Amino acid sequence: MTSTERSIGTSSLAALALRQHRWVIAGTTALVLGYLVYAISTGSEQARELTPAPPVGATGSSSLLVDLLPGLAALFAVFWAAPLLSREFEQRTHLLVWSQDVSRTRWFLGQTIVLLVAAAVLAAIAGLTASAVVDRIVAVRQDSYPRFLMPAFEASPVVQVGFAVFAIALGVTLSVLLRRTVLAMGGTLAVFLAVRSAVNSLIRPYYLPPERIATPLPNRDHVRNIPDTALQVDSGYLDATGAVVGDHTLCKPEVSAPLRETENCLRRRGAITEYTDVQPAERLLTFQLIETGLFLVLAVGLFFLAARALRRIQFTG
Repeated sequence: MTSTERSIGTSSLAALALRQHRWVIAGTTALVLGYLVYAISTGSEQARELTPAPPVGATGSSSLLVDLLPGLAALFAVFWAAPLLSREFEQRTHLLVWSQDVSRTRWFLGQTIVLLVAAAVLAAIAGLTASAVVDRIVAVRQDSYPRFLMPAFEASPVVQVGFAVFAIALGVTLSVLLRRTVLAMGGTLAVFLAVRSAVNSLIRPYYLPPERIATPLPNRDHVRNIPDTALQVDSGYLDATGAVVGDHTLCKPEVSAPLRETENCLRRRGAITEYTDVQPAERLLTFQLIETGLFLVLAVGLFFLAARALRRIQFTG
C-alpha cells in the first residue's frame, strides 16, 4: 500500500467516525456552548453574590460554570470515549473494517482522533470561559478568592485540555480492554473519578515543596499570617529542635477552656512554634502546567496500552 493510499484510508476512517458520532458531538457542543453563554450573561450577578469574602479554606463559589466544570471531562470519558470501540466490538463491525486490509492502528486512530480533537477544542473553550468568570470573581473579591482550591483550580484552558485528552484516552482504553459498552462506561466513570480524586487530594498539594509559615508560641495572630489565596497543606507544632510535635492533638481544648490552658499543654509536650505549610498563590500557573503534563503523560500511556491490547485481539473477535 502506498503512502497516498494509506493517507486516504486514514482520512476516510476519520470521516466515517465523524459521520457516526456527529450527533453526539453536535449535541454536546450545543449544550456546552449554550451553557457557556448563560454563564457569561449571569456572571456579574453571580460575582456580586460572592461578597464578602469566604473564610480561609472555603471555595466560596456560587458560579455554576466553575462548580460544574470538573464534570465536562467525565462526560467526554463516559459518553464519548467508552462506547466508541466497545460498540464496534459488540456489533462486530470492526471485523468488516479489518477485512478491508485496514490496519488496526489506522482503524484505532480514525475512530479516536475525531473525538480527541473535538473534546480538546470544547474543553479549551470551557476553560477560557470559566477562567474569565473566576477573574471577575477575583476582581469583586479584591484577590481574596482561593483559586488554588477546587473547583477554581481547574478553571483554566490548559488544565481542561489535559483532562479532556486523559478522558478520551481512558475511555477508549477501557473500551478496548472490556469490549462491552455498559461495562466500559461504568468502569471508565469509576477509574476517572478515582484518579481525579487521588490527584486532587494526594498529589496536587505536593507538586513543589510547600513554604512554611511559623509563629512562636504564645501567639494570637498565626491564622492572620496565612494568605487567603494560599493552599494549606499541613499544620501543627514544632519543638526546640524543629521536629514536629506528634501528639499535639491531645491538647485540643474544650469550647469553654481558656486558651492559656491549651498553650500550657502544648509547652509541656515541647511545642514552642505553631506552623502551617502552604502553597502560595503565585505558584498557581506552575501547578496547573504540572498537572496538565501529568494527565498528558497518563494519556500517552493509556493510548499505548490500548494500541497493544488491540493488536492482541484475535481477528474473529
